[in-house]
This record gives sequence, structure tokens and C-alpha cells, in this order.
Amino acid sequence: MSLLNPSDRVIGYCLVMLRSFKVCIPILQTTFETIDTLSFNEKKLVNSNYFLMGQVCISKPFRGQGAFNGLYKHLKKVMQAEFNCVITEITLENKRSMRAHEKVGFKIIKTYTHNNAEWAIVLWGWN
Repeated sequence: MSLLNPSDRVIGYCLVMLRSFKVCIPILQTTFETIDTLSFNEKKLVNSNYFLMGQVCISKPFRGQGAFNGLYKHLKKVMQAEFNCVITEITLENKRSMRAHEKVGFKIIKTYTHNNAEWAIVLWGWN
């Protein structure tokens, strides 16, 4: 999914990864398996219709102007009929990304250490 400015230039994009991708992208298999052991609001995520958010990029001139929030709001509008949440992983060192995701409404559901870095699995639920 991409975000266009009035001159039809791409100013941001995000990579959506469906659960079916875990067989196509082996590095995602562990992530999906971990998520499927977790719960949110007393509901097991393995029984939820979720997708993973990969990379989110906003062009530097458009950062801090609401493009990140706008991209996620549009994503929700497009995806909420089929999915009830989006999940992603963020290194806790990336404070800008953590703040941006928290502002949208993401909640930390698990933290863990990998390769000497602290990571958070965060979820934004719609239903």
C-alpha cells in the first residue's frame, strides 16, 4: 500500500505480510509461530484474523506531517473488513518508530531479546 501526495508522487509505503507468507518467506515463520502463542484482550491470536506489518517508510520531507498516521488509517479502512488487527515488531532502540506506532494505537503485547537487542511485538486491534 502506498500514499501519494497531490502531485501523484509516492511519499510513503508499507509492506503487508499475510499469514500465508510464512511458507514463502522462511525468516517470518518464527515470527508467526511466536505470535500464534500470544493472546490479546484474552483472545488467542492464533484464532484471530491478523496480518504482519513489514517496513513502513515515509519520505523525509513528509515526516512529522501526519503521513504515517494517514497511511495506517487508510490501511485500516481497506483491511478491516477481512482482518481484526495488525501486528509488527520494533526494536526498542527505535524510539521514533515506537512513538509513532503508539500514537496510532499500537500496544506492546510482548518484549524479547534477539541478537543483543530488545524487541517489542506490538498490535493494533480494530474489533
